Amino acid sequence: MKQEYHTQIYHALRAFAFWLPLMILALLILIYIGVAINSPIFGAVGFILICIVPFFFQRRVRRKFTESAILEFDDYGFSIRISKLKNGNNEKKLSYNWDGIKSYKFYFTPSKLTYLDIYLRNQTHKEFGFKDNKSQEECMKGGNVSIFSIFRSYIKNYNSERALHEKIVVKPGFLLTKVGTFYMCLVGFLIIVAIIFIIIHNPKAIPFLFMGIFMFMPFIAKRKIDKDLYNELTRLE
Repeated sequence: MKQEYHTQIYHALRAFAFWLPLMILALLILIYIGVAINSPIFGAVGFILICIVPFFFQRRVRRKFTESAILEFDDYGFSIRISKLKNGNNEKKLSYNWDGIKSYKFYFTPSKLTYLDIYLRNQTHKEFGFKDNKSQEECMKGGNVSIFSIFRSYIKNYNSERALHEKIVVKPGFLLTKVGTFYMCLVGFLIIVAIIFIIIHNPKAIPFLFMGIFMFMPFIAKRKIDKDLYNELTRLE
């Protein structure tokens, strides 16, 4: 049985590579100015502004790194045909067989992007970000047609006829793995060390600590979201 689904694909890594150098440069400039005028608050406020400003250009940047995508599913695998939004030129096609996929994972963003990671049996990994315009709650409902629901239905059908070692399994998010947990603990430890060091040597620089705390909080929230989604997906297997 074949099924076709039209959507858009967002190249998040390209967009990240575009924004990161600009944000680092701006942050270094603000920190330099804050140290030069002996005003830690200036650096902290500047950091917050750097984190907020990109949201005003989010839609324009996303469009720059977005392309049209047609997904085709059948009993043997699925493919993605990618082309430019405006004229459909430079089309390329990526194909994957179900028996070549070892595991997968989904995650969703508040802006209704659906990310699909597939881990192939040849030890390679592919990540796709789709502008599916559906929230996690909408995708999890059985009656909704989405990349998530279609992909999962074909996986379930494939697994129903396979031995345990041949099945495609759900993979936990990075922050749920041992490496991810170690990374979170390491970051938290470094923040605590920084707090102690600054309090002892330069209490006036304490506002800079909020930068580290502000950066760490999303890790905690993301880990909880990933855990809840992983538990739900494994329950539905």
